[in-house]
Amino acid sequence: RDVLSWTKGKHTFKFGGELSLDKDIQQTLLNNYGVFAFNGKKSKDNLADYFLGLPATMNQDTPVLALANFFTGALFAQDDFKVMPRLTINLGVRWDVQQAPTDPQNREATFEPGVQSKILGPKAPLGLLVVGDPGVGRGVVPTEWGHFTPRIGFAYDVFGDGKTSIRGGAGIFYGSVSGNEWNTQSNYQPFAVRQQFASVQSLTNPYGSLPGGVDPFPIYYNPSNPSFIAPSTVYGFPLNFKWPYTYQFNFTLERQVTKDFTIGAGYVGSLGRRLPFAYDLNYPYPAANATTANVNARRPIDTNVLSNIYSGESIGNTAY
Repeated sequence: RDVLSWTKGKHTFKFGGELSLDKDIQQTLLNNYGVFAFNGKKSKDNLADYFLGLPATMNQDTPVLALANFFTGALFAQDDFKVMPRLTINLGVRWDVQQAPTDPQNREATFEPGVQSKILGPKAPLGLLVVGDPGVGRGVVPTEWGHFTPRIGFAYDVFGDGKTSIRGGAGIFYGSVSGNEWNTQSNYQPFAVRQQFASVQSLTNPYGSLPGGVDPFPIYYNPSNPSFIAPSTVYGFPLNFKWPYTYQFNFTLERQVTKDFTIGAGYVGSLGRRLPFAYDLNYPYPAANATTANVNARRPIDTNVLSNIYSGESIGNTAY
């Protein structure tokens, strides 16, 4: 990172840039040992189910070493222009570039309804695509090169005595998506499993209710022979994902009353746009007979094949 300043007449120019390589490494060890819930479903008593070793549900994850690497860079130019002795204007522009985080093992996904993955083959649920499928590059979304944002500001000496000032400024600022958020994809099928098992036979044989009664763990990602546990929960980012940005603005008034006492008032605002939010594309329909047991039967996409379809959509807004 470096900044160059150059003063010429009524202008003070500033030019700068920065480049960084971010590496996010997570040792994901959450519920890999299995977490069981007892609700009296088997014996009509919660505690009795516990002592009998008859859980209602189980949540279990695959241990994952999640990795994300990405470059970010920016250039800016700014001019502090002293229009007159009592008024200075600040004008600037910034160019931001963020590469979508990538994983050395390409454990990244997206969901396009009705499209069959060519990389994973027919074993994959319809709509789940991974790196290497048509239109899905490393990082899922392409790098955006057009993030140019303006800044403007001013400072005004109201009476020319240096004791009362009005200042204001506004700008647009592009944000980023952290490696932590992006590589959440590697925690879900087909790369790993973060699964809620709605039917558990017993503590001694928790997988007995699964097809064939086979323990599905450990899970290893093999694109040519992927494994899925139905109903599968998947997570990805859409191909049309857009980076978040913020409008920021402020206006302040200050008055020096005595040599050691100043009063001031200010207004500040910040409006966040296109903030990423993991939206469930497969949220279950409500029904009169809705229960936790039939939740996957009420999902609109690939009923009982797909569970949650989390998509990191650019839909969040904030206002301060």
